[in-house]
Amino acid sequence: MKRLSLSLIICILILSWIFSETTHTQQSATGKKYRSGIGGIQHESNTFNPYKVTLQDFKNIYFISGEEIIRRFRNETNHTGGALQSLLSHPDVEIVPLVCANATPGGVVTDAAYKQIVSDFISALRNAGTLS
Repeated sequence: MKRLSLSLIICILILSWIFSETTHTQQSATGKKYRSGIGGIQHESNTFNPYKVTLQDFKNIYFISGEEIIRRFRNETNHTGGALQSLLSHPDVEIVPLVCANATPGGVVTDAAYKQIVSDFISALRNAGTLS
């Protein structure tokens, strides 16, 4: 019997959601009180599937960064869209888009694809500046 293993489901929504006057009172460069990063990496891997998921597979669905995240997900009803809509409803939050990547479910993600996506995500975090 084949065993289904979800060896990789990474869904990272970085929502720095600190709405406390006592823990964060410094304003961002835009004059907003909070800076919240938003991004995510999502893929469902099945170890019994022989297909190796490449970076191109992510690009075929989406592998985006920066303002493209806001344009793509502003009206979406998925997890990223919902988080973005929630952030947009708070005028004191500056949204800092990071990286969003998703591929169709398949086999395991290749090392090269994984390293590139994680590297881009970490770079975006480093370049984002201070988040709330």
